[in-house]
Amino acid sequence: MLGHLREAVRGTIPPKVVHAYRVVRHTMLWPCEQEMVAARQFLAPDKVAVDVGANVGLFTAVLARRSKKVIAFEPNPDCAEHLREVAPRNCEIIAKAVSDREGTTVLRVPIDGDVPMHALATIEAANRYGSETRVTGFVTYSVEKVTLDDTLLPAMAAERVAFINIDAEGHEFAVLRGGERLIARHRPVLLVELEYRHGAQVKEVFAWLEERGYVPRALIDRHNLAVIDAAGLHDLQDEARLARQLAGSRHSGYVNNIFFLPEG
Repeated sequence: MLGHLREAVRGTIPPKVVHAYRVVRHTMLWPCEQEMVAARQFLAPDKVAVDVGANVGLFTAVLARRSKKVIAFEPNPDCAEHLREVAPRNCEIIAKAVSDREGTTVLRVPIDGDVPMHALATIEAANRYGSETRVTGFVTYSVEKVTLDDTLLPAMAAERVAFINIDAEGHEFAVLRGGERLIARHRPVLLVELEYRHGAQVKEVFAWLEERGYVPRALIDRHNLAVIDAAGLHDLQDEARLARQLAGSRHSGYVNNIFFLPEG
């Protein structure tokens, strides 16, 4: 019912107004998205930021304020259309999925009744939405998939990528593998959403990035970047914390966003 009400209200308000409120809500009002706030310290006005899985563009807007340019990837056609309406001028929208190889794939958008759950859309087959009791079905799209290396490296000869945000609902490791050369050359700070419940290869991501000189940190207390590993993240995603998170608790203790910082 609440989802239907939100969709009805949004349909009567200009998209840019809704978007501006969302940005304020998630970065300034309590409880704000602390990762969005913490990310600001890793941005630079003369460097590029990348947003993989941009959805409706909240993180894209945060990145745009302190970056020379933002490149946002969003394969969901509805979200990509919305992004083109609301994105700041220094944003490039690429309506494609990011993976470890080029081609085509199926994007699944779960629905609650007839309300799309855009934030949970994924191309990751291992994500079975086992913890999402609201899902009653799916809308599917055939989408093009690309790699960060093939898409960005040719265009980044005179630019530097300072930050990459990856929110791919379980497909994060493929995104990273497809950007291996970009990551090696530019050494950006990475913010990766990793959740065991999404079928993500969490241990593999930690090992792969640590082999490449990246140090994992998380806002365990919501304020300070603390050392974390794959086992510690597993403990912070136990059933009790997840239940509180899904119930909308402000202090669930559930952690799913990891900053990977390049050594040196």
